Amino acid sequence: MTKLIWKTSKLNPPYWWQLHLAGGMITISIQYREKFYSPTGETEHSGYHVQIGQGYDARRNILPSLPEAKTWGIQAAKKVLKEIRQEFQPEIPWLLLTCLGGAIALHIIWMLLFN
Repeated sequence: MTKLIWKTSKLNPPYWWQLHLAGGMITISIQYREKFYSPTGETEHSGYHVQIGQGYDARRNILPSLPEAKTWGIQAAKKVLKEIRQEFQPEIPWLLLTCLGGAIALHIIWMLLFN
């Protein structure tokens, strides 16, 4: 397994960390935020805000420490990659085995009835 290299901001102390997986196709972003009010008027909690992916379907969590945030991000990314792998698994072998089993059963029935 290759070593995971987290990029950090140039600020002192760093306020964000990023890890790019799968050639940059999946990004884990961690940002430290103090308690603030979002434009929608909701209270955002302070802590390490972890986000995997971009947009509406991004997975998010808020954790109290950076090691927890990194661990959760990597585990959630593994789940995402597993889901992607399962989507690309062909269902043809199951269909092929079902058709083959049906053909064998029909052949056995044919031989029993007409021999």
